[in-house]
Amino acid sequence: VEFVFDKVQTISCEIDQTSVPEDVSTFAEGVRNALRRDPDIIMVGESRDAETIKAAVLAAQTGHTVYSTAHSNNVSTTFLRLIQSLPVEEMQSIMGSVIDSVRTIISQRLVSSVDGKRCAVREYLVFNAAIRKELLSVAAANVALLPAKAADLVERHGRSMLRHAEDLAAMGRIDPAYVDLVRRDSAPANKAGG
Repeated sequence: VEFVFDKVQTISCEIDQTSVPEDVSTFAEGVRNALRRDPDIIMVGESRDAETIKAAVLAAQTGHTVYSTAHSNNVSTTFLRLIQSLPVEEMQSIMGSVIDSVRTIISQRLVSSVDGKRCAVREYLVFNAAIRKELLSVAAANVALLPAKAADLVERHGRSMLRHAEDLAAMGRIDPAYVDLVRRDSAPANKAGG
């Protein structure tokens, strides 16, 4: 457990935490255990393996709100990370379920702001029915093309890390030098699937 919430005072909810390996042996087991508690929201510390991804998707498909993290730099590499975590024989069906269930992917980097504090630079894509339909058609043809398609969708329908960094620099919140770093990281040769 990275953050302990047992001291949070609330009159409207109850927070139950499960720790790997103290309470359960895996993240996937933790998700399945959470479903037995009739939760409204499930937070999965990290979706890093096929069993955890499948358990999180199952929880979402059964009507639960599921939040999870993945170690990735942007929306497209989130898809790449998920794909790389899945066995080849299940990749297409699991990614189809992920696409059907996902509602938003947000990536962020904390950078030094000009006032000496930290500022979040974010990329996001909200998955409406049309975006899910586009991604499902790509997944049906070739799952490996999902990261590139996700990057395209971010440019057309979301907000890229580069665009947000440019906006923050224009507002004077971050150093413009950081924008150049994001631009370099966003170059086509560095994009997933590109």
